[in-house]
Amino acid sequence: MSSRSATSTLSDAPLARLTPRKLGLAWILAALLAGSVSAAEAAPRKSAAKGKVASRGHAKARAGGESQVRDASEAVAGSKIALLEFRGDNTEQIRAQVIKVLKTKVREVSTNLRPADTTEQYRDMGAALNLALYVHGQIKDTGKDTAVLTIDLRSGVSGRKLTSVKFTGPRRKLYADAEDELWAKIEKPFGRACLEATHAVRHHNAPMRIEAGSPIEDSARSSL
Repeated sequence: MSSRSATSTLSDAPLARLTPRKLGLAWILAALLAGSVSAAEAAPRKSAAKGKVASRGHAKARAGGESQVRDASEAVAGSKIALLEFRGDNTEQIRAQVIKVLKTKVREVSTNLRPADTTEQYRDMGAALNLALYVHGQIKDTGKDTAVLTIDLRSGVSGRKLTSVKFTGPRRKLYADAEDELWAKIEKPFGRACLEATHAVRHHNAPMRIEAGSPIEDSARSSL
């Protein structure tokens, strides 16, 4: 029974036949039915409103993700990195492949720096030379013609190692893999490190001062 039918039944019934109790129950029933109809009509409106809010949230999340990717890409393009020496036998060719890949991504690749001994030294060198990242690696033979190539990324801000990627297989294939697949494997951590470097406040230890004795000028005066 709808609220309209309940109301019409109530109005059509002779008042004399309705006791006060029945009359009260009829009005309560009509009110309940009217309320259920209003709630059913309001439900689609609430669902539509929630859908719009969720849609706006997804749009903002997508925009934020795209903005972060764009910022990281710009940070990479403006960064200076250092490619350190590779450990292992016959590493010149594979290192040249890595240089070829990275030179197309960053502003400058320094290739003549020697590895540091400690995390603090890496941090200080990164601060002094404004480096965003260190890249170094190792080739280890695992068989007659097979090897494992490991590429490490180290932060130029903190000096700590960030991540490592590995390639395994025949040595000849490693050269192609380093050129074709390296960037896809390191792009995200590489971009985060470069973006961090653009906002970092650099700290490094003050250079040491060495006392080398009295100046020559003072010694010459004292001998007169």
